[in-house]
Amino acid sequence: MQIPFLKVIDNFNLMLILLIKFITGSLILFFIFYKFVFLRDNKNRIPKGDNIVSPASGKVINLSKVTKTGASLGIKKGFFGHIKTALPDNEEYYLLNIFMNVANVHFTKMPCKGKVIEIIKRPGKFLAVMSVKNAIENEKQEFILETRYGTAKVIQIAGLIARRCVSAISPGDSLEKGGRLGQILFGSQVALLIPSKNLTPTVKVGDKVSAGESILLTPKS
Repeated sequence: MQIPFLKVIDNFNLMLILLIKFITGSLILFFIFYKFVFLRDNKNRIPKGDNIVSPASGKVINLSKVTKTGASLGIKKGFFGHIKTALPDNEEYYLLNIFMNVANVHFTKMPCKGKVIEIIKRPGKFLAVMSVKNAIENEKQEFILETRYGTAKVIQIAGLIARRCVSAISPGDSLEKGGRLGQILFGSQVALLIPSKNLTPTVKVGDKVSAGESILLTPKS
């Protein structure tokens, strides 16, 4: 007959074994998801013709026109976060924001043929402001592009947990439409700023888009 104390030891050992198996299994599943889902890239069925394709895969959450009204333009990221950026030129721009969930492809693509003029990276930070919504400034990485439509920007906006934007190119590089700009590790939003002159949107808020494949804008006829 076992002593009650030994039963407690046996139960503890069993629980410990089950816990180790659970943690091991969870780590294996996470690795499989990260390797084969999160790090995957789409095959880029790049559309032919004169058009602007999506720089990211996900859901269009904003489509608006903006103009240079001051030193910087604020772009909201979720309920709490935001970034600030400057419009490249003093003219009207289309601003498109694309939200990515964890299952979306997280590579950022070139919206049209062009040249990378500059890459600007800013780390995230917490600001001493009165409003909680404005207290968090997300990490961002801006690709300033020279295109036939004018100076454009593709902005990677990283999340608050794993704030890391990765670049796959360097200033001076020329890329074709759909070429890889970089990746956001556990990021959740990409913004596109492009001159609105002579361009017409082909998407609306709520549409799902694919990086390097879905057409966002076309020249006015």
